[in-house]
Amino acid sequence: MVNLPGCGTLHVSGDVSLLDHPAIAVVGSRRASHEGRALAADVACELAQRDIVVMSGLAAGIDATAHEAAMQAGGHTIAVIGTSLDQVYPRHHVVLQERIAREHLVVSPFGSGTPPARWHFPARNRVMARLASAMVLVEAEETSGTRYQVEACVALGKPVFARRELLDGLAWLRERSRATIAAWESAHDVVRLVVACGCAVALT
Repeated sequence: MVNLPGCGTLHVSGDVSLLDHPAIAVVGSRRASHEGRALAADVACELAQRDIVVMSGLAAGIDATAHEAAMQAGGHTIAVIGTSLDQVYPRHHVVLQERIAREHLVVSPFGSGTPPARWHFPARNRVMARLASAMVLVEAEETSGTRYQVEACVALGKPVFARRELLDGLAWLRERSRATIAAWESAHDVVRLVVACGCAVALT
């Protein structure tokens, strides 16, 4: 277990030293499109190749794609989950969660034996907002749970980068000031935004 300001007690499995490195949360819809998955993979790969830890929530869709792409690129990833460490959700991610715990880091705000529940995931998202230096929103819907994480990041003054088409299309994102959410269209755009906010060294 570790105690971090603003997060309280966190249960961890894996390389805790990863919490000392810059981490960018790459998140999005569970029902991800092919395009969304491809973009998430590109973003995670670009970040991993620059020694930036890729953080996500181990959910189906965008989250799993980001974790897998970061590892495939030879980088590191942190999974912040909405259950205790001894639970897996979704169940078909058992191998992925075990690998991240073994080679990278899994973090949970919940004690042993806590099963998945809908109301746990906003808490998971708030922890992710605290731990990440910035958030990259790849794909979302009007009812998406990622809204909680966007709101938490904005409240904390953390940078939020959203795909331009999401800013144009989602009412709950349009309600936010364009001054607090930056638009991107490609993985290279994300890297430039991450560098600009001081989360990585400048491109060479």
